[in-house]
Amino acid sequence: MQATAALAILAFSLAPISLSASGNSADPTRATVKRDAAEAQFNRAEEQRSALNAKPSEKRTLAEYKSVVASYKKVYVISPHAADVQDSLLAVGELYTEMGDRFGRAYYQSAVESYQFLLREYPKSKFSQDIFLRTAKLQQEKLGDTASAMKTYQDFLKRFSALGAQARSAASSRGAFAFANSGAPETKSAANTKPAIPEKQEPVRVTQSNTKKEDEIEQPALDIPAEFQP
Repeated sequence: MQATAALAILAFSLAPISLSASGNSADPTRATVKRDAAEAQFNRAEEQRSALNAKPSEKRTLAEYKSVVASYKKVYVISPHAADVQDSLLAVGELYTEMGDRFGRAYYQSAVESYQFLLREYPKSKFSQDIFLRTAKLQQEKLGDTASAMKTYQDFLKRFSALGAQARSAASSRGAFAFANSGAPETKSAANTKPAIPEKQEPVRVTQSNTKKEDEIEQPALDIPAEFQP
């Protein structure tokens, strides 16, 4: 009797393990199904976008843009781990930017939020460098939010500090602020070489005129459109 009872207890204790093992074996299958569904959804979204881009820009409606955006967002909803999720979120940001160009600057903010979501959820994304710069450019040029743009550029330089001059060069080429390169040695040396020119030119009038020109060049450092200035 004792042996029988012991076997019964052992069998009962092993039952949950076998059940959990069978459940785990089903998870990869479910994940595969989701990834396949997400891939199919991404392909549908790509087709929708291609059809939209085939139309002249002036004939593309807001409803059509929203439909394509929703299709790309659905890829993430189906599976955040799908291979095409990051491409989908990047497309959402790009579409919102186009919508901002045509239907109002509020969509620029939606583009910024989409890019920020991508950076937050996928910090090691292959698009991260470009997304930082796109976000800052939208904040600076489209939304006039210089404080947020400055922070984004600073975060960009911190995140990719290992790139050194390459990171600063990339930021400058995408319209970064003067502060982005303020710590670079080449910027300081360039500033020090400017006074050397008036020293060689003895006439005072030439020095004064050069000073005025330098002032005129340095004033619009942030290059913000007039309508966005406080």
